Amino acid sequence: FRSVQAFRKCPTLKKKYSSGWIRFPLPDEERLMVYDAVANGAKKIYYFSYPIEPWEPTEGVGTAALLGIPEAVALWQEIGRINLELNMLGPWLAKGCVSEQRTVDKVRISRILVGDDTVILVLVNTDYHYTGEKLVPTAKSFIFPMPVPRPLEVKDVFGLTYAGISNIKYNVSGENLALTVDDLKTSGIIIVTANPELKKQIAERRNEILKNSGQNQFMGGKE
Repeated sequence: FRSVQAFRKCPTLKKKYSSGWIRFPLPDEERLMVYDAVANGAKKIYYFSYPIEPWEPTEGVGTAALLGIPEAVALWQEIGRINLELNMLGPWLAKGCVSEQRTVDKVRISRILVGDDTVILVLVNTDYHYTGEKLVPTAKSFIFPMPVPRPLEVKDVFGLTYAGISNIKYNVSGENLALTVDDLKTSGIIIVTANPELKKQIAERRNEILKNSGQNQFMGGKE
């Protein structure tokens, strides 16, 4: 388990309000916290409610979002998008094991092995700054070399976000794989697999999740 609670730059105010919080985490802060946990092997995520007086001192961000507080709405929608991504990958993340962690140009990359036919790469961009109350990540583009773990024979490489699945440029040379990462913002997921049906399986799982839950829960009514 991993509790997603406080971002390093998220200020607290212990005396004025009993809850101690003076703002909700920014959407990008929440995303970084969640994927930092996943990159380090977390299997389940639970979220702090962020009770903030005088907006909503008891129920926190969910109720504040229903009341239309803009900061809460933005955070609530981002949590929905993150949850959709994690649900899309849920069965594979549950079986995965972190085997290696590397850093390329301030991007932490965790390699999660899933059986002997799939690798999930979780990318977390630690290169960011603040402009006022806005977190601004430095977009990253680079080529990431990695050895292909035996006996995996690469058949497909693709990226995954709440919006769906995207193709990733790659090149295999012997037992080495070179991946092209383009315009990475806060975080990313790349799947390397020997299973030619995996992309279709994950896409179908996404459609089923949206069908059963309603896309408003995950993306603020927009897909």
